[in-house]
Amino acid sequence: MSEPTIIKPEDINPNYQWHRRVPSHGRMNVDYEERINFQRLHKYRLGRAKQALNNSQAGSLLCFDNNNIRYLTSTVIGEWSRDKIARYSLLPQGHDPVLWDFGSAAKHHQFFHLGFQRIIGKQEW
Repeated sequence: MSEPTIIKPEDINPNYQWHRRVPSHGRMNVDYEERINFQRLHKYRLGRAKQALNNSQAGSLLCFDNNNIRYLTSTVIGEWSRDKIARYSLLPQGHDPVLWDFGSAAKHHQFFHLGFQRIIGKQEW
């Protein structure tokens, strides 16, 4: 197992001047400007979840809801999986999240994810 990601205070700072209106550049990435920094978004979400877990009395966080799984792991496989219980993630205190996913989706996430390490496919259970 790899070393857990160290979350620094700047990772959970949204770096926004809240007295100004929120700009809307669009949701599509382009090569001539940075609209969405997905690496920073992933660190921010994971940092907030780890901070909340550390401030609680819980030892870990187990998620079955697709929205919560996406928040922790920055992975999504589409709307068809909304009513499936076979996809879940676990965030143990002091560690990075672990994702249990469908076999082909798990392989895809292992190849193309932004840095998430522990993904378990159905064939590995």
